[in-house]
Amino acid sequence: DAQSVSWCIDRLGEVKPPFFMACGLHRPHTPWDVPKKYFDRIPLDSIQLPEVLADDLADVPPQGKKFANESGTDEQGVHAKIVKMGLWKDRVRAYLAAVCYADAQIGRLLDALEKSPYRDNTIIVFVGDNGWHHGQKKHWGKVTLWNEATRVPMIWVAPKAAKAGVKCEQAVDLMSIYPTLCELAGIPVPKHAEGVSIRPLLANP
Repeated sequence: DAQSVSWCIDRLGEVKPPFFMACGLHRPHTPWDVPKKYFDRIPLDSIQLPEVLADDLADVPPQGKKFANESGTDEQGVHAKIVKMGLWKDRVRAYLAAVCYADAQIGRLLDALEKSPYRDNTIIVFVGDNGWHHGQKKHWGKVTLWNEATRVPMIWVAPKAAKAGVKCEQAVDLMSIYPTLCELAGIPVPKHAEGVSIRPLLANP
């Protein structure tokens, strides 16, 4: 991730507008092996574990329950094993350390953009691909239709097109990114693009 960001920072010194740049970060995806200093920022005793209801899967059909905890039984699922081994706080801490690491890399790239000639006329989109369960619904990981896995960050910076510092509560999907970018950049939206532009929501959340 640090190398990817460094590469993009170098390209910022070479590109000429108009340009499109995408920088993908692997973290906080597993494995959560990031430098120790990011773990040091999060003391283990500061970790607040998510609430897990004892009967949270009572209304889930057998196949869904089996998928959620990989075994179909509360005693043998991944969550039960992590709790039994006393690793729940440790694993949540590791995830948060990976988030801190990713945040630091994003900060490096934003700092470079701030120092570039493009700071005032560049559209920025920050987005994740999925959320992550840390024991909620007795599930660890992603690939569910529950809130923890389906909600992702989506942050837009669009000069003259988006209000700064506001939050939009409307539901959107990631397919909206392509047509929205086209519209903001004054580029015709290709016919094959299936998403819907969210430019109106950027102007009026």
